[in-house]
Amino acid sequence: PATIAIHDALKVMLNVENHIGATLGQVYCGVVGGIFRHEFAVLGPSVNLAARLMCSTTNPGILVDQAVRLQSSKRFAFRTYKPVKAKGYTDLVPIYEPASSLDRQWKKITNSFVGRTSEIQEFRRVAKSILRSDSEQSPAKMVLLHAESGLGKSSVVYQSLTIIRQMAQMMHKRAQIAKSVANDENEQMVPFSGFRSVFLSVLTAYEPPIVHSPDQLHHDNESLYSASPSSKGSSFFLGMDDGSVDTASIGSSAGALIEKFAQLCYTMNRCTEWAETVGGTLLGLETIHEGSNLKVKSDEIVEFLADAFLKCTSRSHITVLALDDVQWMDAMTWKVLEALYNRAKNLLIIAISRPLSDYTLKLSDSFWDTLQSEQMNLSPRYTEMQLLPLEKADLRQLVANEWGVQPAMVDEHVCDDLFNQTGGMPYFASEICFELKRQGELVQDDSGSLNWKTGGKRGQWNHTRHAEEFLLFRFDKLGSLLRDILRHAALLGLEFSLAEISMVVSSSESSQSSLQDEESVRLVLQEAIQDNILIEVLTGIDSNEDNLDAEYEMEDEISYRFRHSLWRTCIQGTMLNEREREMHRYIASAYEAKYCFASGKDDTRFMLKAFSHWKGADEPSKATELAILIGKNFGNFGLNHQSLDLYNDAVNIWKAIGNHEDENKIPQKVLDKISATDLGRLIQIYTAIGQCHVNLLQKDLGTESFEEALSILENTPSASELHDRSVVFPIFSGLFVLSKGRDIKKEQHLVQRFVEEAELQGDPIHLCRALAMQADTLNRFGQVEDALEVQLRLTKLYNFDAHSSGICRAYGSDRAAQVFSSSALWLEQSGHVERAREVC
Repeated sequence: PATIAIHDALKVMLNVENHIGATLGQVYCGVVGGIFRHEFAVLGPSVNLAARLMCSTTNPGILVDQAVRLQSSKRFAFRTYKPVKAKGYTDLVPIYEPASSLDRQWKKITNSFVGRTSEIQEFRRVAKSILRSDSEQSPAKMVLLHAESGLGKSSVVYQSLTIIRQMAQMMHKRAQIAKSVANDENEQMVPFSGFRSVFLSVLTAYEPPIVHSPDQLHHDNESLYSASPSSKGSSFFLGMDDGSVDTASIGSSAGALIEKFAQLCYTMNRCTEWAETVGGTLLGLETIHEGSNLKVKSDEIVEFLADAFLKCTSRSHITVLALDDVQWMDAMTWKVLEALYNRAKNLLIIAISRPLSDYTLKLSDSFWDTLQSEQMNLSPRYTEMQLLPLEKADLRQLVANEWGVQPAMVDEHVCDDLFNQTGGMPYFASEICFELKRQGELVQDDSGSLNWKTGGKRGQWNHTRHAEEFLLFRFDKLGSLLRDILRHAALLGLEFSLAEISMVVSSSESSQSSLQDEESVRLVLQEAIQDNILIEVLTGIDSNEDNLDAEYEMEDEISYRFRHSLWRTCIQGTMLNEREREMHRYIASAYEAKYCFASGKDDTRFMLKAFSHWKGADEPSKATELAILIGKNFGNFGLNHQSLDLYNDAVNIWKAIGNHEDENKIPQKVLDKISATDLGRLIQIYTAIGQCHVNLLQKDLGTESFEEALSILENTPSASELHDRSVVFPIFSGLFVLSKGRDIKKEQHLVQRFVEEAELQGDPIHLCRALAMQADTLNRFGQVEDALEVQLRLTKLYNFDAHSSGICRAYGSDRAAQVFSSSALWLEQSGHVERAREVC
């Protein structure tokens, strides 16, 4: 922390570029020299190494040795650099750069950042309007920055965040910055995933009130419950003397964080079950209590997270919420942002997106209309910016920075060639420069001008006109083993852990025997790091919480991220469709082998990852099975829209088989071949779709889904082999409720089918429900005597203690018990008063 504080103070507050080497080891400390000429000095191998690291040409600002990393892994993540030879050390010395696990997801400011003056000035203006607010109650503001991939959106924001923090420090005001990155399109399916890391980071900086009694934290279920209001790990923040903080997620013990979350819930009048449900299920925190059955609706969680965020950031003069790749951000996170935009003070929301013409953001229509209206009215609260390619002058500056020369010394031919090849795309240009520098293609002539080594001509240099072609050119030069691992990694996502990639590679039939452990995989991936394809981060996990002072009691949780999404896109494009499906199948199988999804208690993100891979493998049966399980979890929070998206994704896999002409139906040739097990899953998912529509008051769509489930049942040959016929009961129950009072014949037919299916199943739970429905239907149609006969049959079958709870679990309420009270009324109305009294 001291090293980082010194570095930041010089760079941010005084604008002094500096490089620091930090090491740990035994040294001589004292007076050196004679009686007349001497000095106080520190001597030893670790001192020599620190000086070597400080002077290294690869030093980005701070470099540390292995000993420092091991001691501080609990609080910091690290990037790995190529080992160096140092005086006093026999072997090569590994070196590292400290970095937060979120900062490494953003483009750190390097020599490759040039231009973008107007955009940075706009961020500065918006932030300044908040910091200079006289009332210190400036309404929330939002900036939406969108552009094509590779144009440097993240770099612009990272640069702007540094300037905002510097402004706050100079004005002696407290700035709090929270950042989040959506990894891929699957993030849209995980509720609150975009807000998870943001909330955990501000929670870390939150200072809860002192709790005087442990009972206050672990109060029982009778505590007051108010109806108003993403990764396991803890967090840390770097504090400056003026109070500004930059929050980021790391992987230390989550015990302190869950305790703080429990305290926050208590101060907001939330019971322990709330902390268990929201913290454990949605925020990925370790659970407080087992078996919480608290039902929480999504709107309540939205309000709670908004309130909690405001409470955690209430001491800041400006809070900056920076969200990257929001085109993949989930709808529930957008709802939280909408609540914050409407209610927060001194908040700046920065959203970074791919082109809005190509992607549809998941925010509500009302929120989008509000933003667009404010933009049209030139409101100071909302700003929308679009990045364009760099100018030729910017590329000249980029080359000058990389080679350490003045811009005027860069030959015009080099600028023209680079601009024509890259079209002004910053990332493409920086990658070209990286390769040119590595191959020594540019040299300074006698006049000092930087030119092609062939004398003004590019010679044999690769002339690709597109970034993807250039990256493919570099990818093809890698070894076959590394290429295979990177293909697996590309399917895992923009970011993946060493444990994940090792798990997948070891389970793949194409993997080699040398890659059966994490260390061997890591060694291979080092080449990708050196080639600027991946970034490695080491996050410390405390393996000995009882002894925090134990030396080197740390385990590394290693993760990787593609340096740019273009790399992932390029690598995915090298795979044939069949090979890609095969690899998806291996990955999905590996996830299911590691996690017990059948319990439904695993982190939803892992379940959705497995689902996406079964989908990529064109495995509708496996995908449907998992979708049903995940959808039930979503249903517990009233997330009907998210459940529908997931269910329809699974159904579309079935529809795509055979390229059937009717895209709204599953092909009959598919139904002719599926097993009874798959038939049961299909019926389950269609009835689940129907129930979601009913919950959303979309009764016509619900009816269509239930009727499609019934059609599948009636047109699939394997229906006769369906052992568990309970999956068909929701069809009849759902259609009965939706058609009630509309079509007499349809109701009677549905009820009769329900009874017949329940009799085939033989389960009294479902048969009691079916008979109750039949009795109620007959009475409504004036067939009282027939209804009483069915009720008499129900009397012989039904036992409250044995059946009531089961009926409630399956159908939501005990209609069988209700029919007993209804039958007394039927008897009285038909003149059988004594029998009515007997029933009562």
